[in-house]
Amino acid sequence: MSYRLSEDDQRAVDLILDQQISAGGRKPAGGHHDGAAAPATVATRLQAVERVLTALDAMPATEPSDDLLARTLRRVAQAAPVARPTLTAPGASVATQPVA
Repeated sequence: MSYRLSEDDQRAVDLILDQQISAGGRKPAGGHHDGAAAPATVATRLQAVERVLTALDAMPATEPSDDLLARTLRRVAQAAPVARPTLTAPGASVATQPVA
């Protein structure tokens, strides 16, 4: 089951995360954000977002699977090749043979 945040909830999440980043990852003193001047609906949304983020923070971090690197490299190798421009020094001729 997936949920989609409303635009107001998205703004509340952005506000809290922006404040945490600007505070160096620390919560403001008292664990509250400057919501005193905010309307009640905004303050309610901010509190709800804080509860969700606190619950997520309490969850144990899962380690990536042992084959993550191998799967990632396999996907990179299977991806369509990308044409990359060849860089040459000004006035130099373009090499026609690969340089080892």
